[in-house]
Amino acid sequence: MKRSLALLAGLLLASPAWSALPEGGIPTRVSIGPLEPDPHLGDRLTYRGWVALPPRTGLRWLAPDRTGDLRWGPIRSGRAPLKVRPEGGEPWPAESIWVEAPLQIFEIGMVAVPGMEFEIIADDGTPRRGRLRLSHVKVVATVPADDSTTQLRPPRGPIAAPWWELVPWRLVAVVAVVLALAIAVFRFFRRKKPVPKPVVAAAPVKRRDPAAEALLRLSALRRRNLPEEGRFSEHAFELGQILRRFLEAVVHVPRPGDTTPELVRHLESGGFAPDDLKRLSGLLQRWDGIKFARLPSDLDEATACEESVRALVLRHGRPQKAEVA
Repeated sequence: MKRSLALLAGLLLASPAWSALPEGGIPTRVSIGPLEPDPHLGDRLTYRGWVALPPRTGLRWLAPDRTGDLRWGPIRSGRAPLKVRPEGGEPWPAESIWVEAPLQIFEIGMVAVPGMEFEIIADDGTPRRGRLRLSHVKVVATVPADDSTTQLRPPRGPIAAPWWELVPWRLVAVVAVVLALAIAVFRFFRRKKPVPKPVVAAAPVKRRDPAAEALLRLSALRRRNLPEEGRFSEHAFELGQILRRFLEAVVHVPRPGDTTPELVRHLESGGFAPDDLKRLSGLLQRWDGIKFARLPSDLDEATACEESVRALVLRHGRPQKAEVA
């Protein structure tokens, strides 16, 4: 790095850009770039300065003025050997003290950049201040001047990156995967083997005899005393339901929801005797009249209908004695 700076400083000495301080004739040089093409508002430039000092002479750079439309970055400085030829004099050995700093300009037009200030310390310890020469930089706007529709916002300095761009997501993902694997392995070894449960055979379902079921429902209907209370319509409906469920289970021809004519027509193909079929058809029609047409009825008729249903169930079914009783 020092060798490169020395070579660069040697090349710059041949340029007329070197100038001497008013007091003491110490050569200095200033460079701001890049300047081609013209920098735009807020572009990042690099300010470089050099001061050639005799041996056994110290120099300290002072902080630049950070007010106004100039934004200075952190300063770097160093030393490089150099031979300087003052104007009208013989060359004499010296050291090149260089300084470098980022620079942003937030002003349009020809902007004056003041030289960076420094302090020279001689052998006797007496300090003497100096400043690099004034420089001028032409800054152009980002938007053309003839664009009257554009509204520029006020200039702002550098903005820090948001927090999600500063998080090392790759490292976070690796840690998350490792933790997930560790938890999975831990749960695998902690898991207990399931104990097989004994197989219990389901108890066989005992099907009740259709005739016994019909007789039980008929006995329950008698205990409700619906005819005695004058509820003949409800009594006729319950008798019809008992008879229909029995016929569906025994004959297997009627279908749930059949009307009275459909039920009689299906029973004709089920092998019913003509007398039983005629008696059954008469009972169903009579019950329909009591339920829907509100035909009058009495206790004797209701009792006779119950006995007819009981006789029909006993004739076409084989009830179990325990259940019939």
